[in-house]
Amino acid sequence: MKRIYYIDCTPSFGGSLTTLATMVRHLDPKKYLAVAVVSCHSNAEYLRNTGAFERVVVDRARMVKRNGKHASRFIRSLSPSGSVGHTITSTCLTLAKRFGPVARLVGCVPTVGFAGRIASTFSDLKIDGVYLNNGVSFSRNTGALLARRWNVPLFCKVQGFESGRLVRILARPIDKFFVASNAVAEHLVHIGCPPEHMTTVFEPVDTSLFDPDRVPATGEFQIDRNGEHAPVFGIVGMLVDWKGQHVFLEAAATVLSESPHSVAVVVGDDPDMSGTRLKSLREQAAELGIADKVVFAGFRDDVPRVLANLDIVVHASVRPEPFGTIIAEGMAMRKAVVAARDGGPAEYVEHGKNGLLHEPGSAEQLAAAITTLVRDAGLRQRLGENGRTTVLENFSAESHAMKVQTTFDAVIEAHRSRI
Repeated sequence: MKRIYYIDCTPSFGGSLTTLATMVRHLDPKKYLAVAVVSCHSNAEYLRNTGAFERVVVDRARMVKRNGKHASRFIRSLSPSGSVGHTITSTCLTLAKRFGPVARLVGCVPTVGFAGRIASTFSDLKIDGVYLNNGVSFSRNTGALLARRWNVPLFCKVQGFESGRLVRILARPIDKFFVASNAVAEHLVHIGCPPEHMTTVFEPVDTSLFDPDRVPATGEFQIDRNGEHAPVFGIVGMLVDWKGQHVFLEAAATVLSESPHSVAVVVGDDPDMSGTRLKSLREQAAELGIADKVVFAGFRDDVPRVLANLDIVVHASVRPEPFGTIIAEGMAMRKAVVAARDGGPAEYVEHGKNGLLHEPGSAEQLAAAITTLVRDAGLRQRLGENGRTTVLENFSAESHAMKVQTTFDAVIEAHRSRI
């Protein structure tokens, strides 16, 4: 049996956590065990409820509160458990890998703080690999400290287009990158990461959970139209600027003016649950004159049921999406999808076949695509059927887990042979 230690630093529930859980659930339980550290209790509860993790620990000491004072944030970042301290330490580890004499200095670097606490927490368990679930820079490479301490390989799931000198430095100790799309792989090569250290594994979709035959629509977002079905189009995801909810609302204003029988839905909340972004979007809806025509559903962890109650799943990110999990999940639910023509989604959404594409940031193009689907139920059905087929053929959780597990096996065995 091999045991992988997973680090997830996301401050709230989201796609990166659900895909991690889906992947771990589908690893061979006779070959792999999983332990995890997450940053908040709700995420820990979610992972525990999957039944796929041997142990889940919450560690919030490293998470800098977004609503704290600037001085307080700075002081915390310099503390033994702060991100700056870990960045300095992991940078020293990278230098030690290249320059032997520096190793003596590294030996004097204290391993208290986050890495020390975690090592102590799991001291009774044998760890065979460390897995960073949020890319290179998010965790400040704390995984490098633990991987070096336990003398095991370091894996990293890259779900974004990270760049900069710091990323190059922090990426060096990583033995294998799992990238969510070819677009991400090309980006990492561009910034200097070795292509042989990368494995492209499209995000998994659990089609037993995202199954329209098992999760029926309940009419949750429907508005009474004298018994007539009102097409519902919605955007699902964390309320952050680059996800493009503001573009969605601009497009929704046009759609609702041309097709007043339709319904617009925004699902999600601020990552820090402060409600700041949600308030801004509500104010935008009021300025556009559609405040009474948009449903703000807030945070939801029952994503399959949410998608079951949408007719059109909208993706409006203004930056390249590494993969676009919610798009694939919408396709799995046989929903017509509208996605930005960039990043990962452009690799599997074929315009007019299994979805519609629009230029990122173009509210005009987005509105036109949504309006087309609102007015054509037959097109929605055809795109939805083809979308489900695309997911079944390319994004099954079983094939994803098998590719990850094969990579785990190869890297861990190669590492052991060098010890």
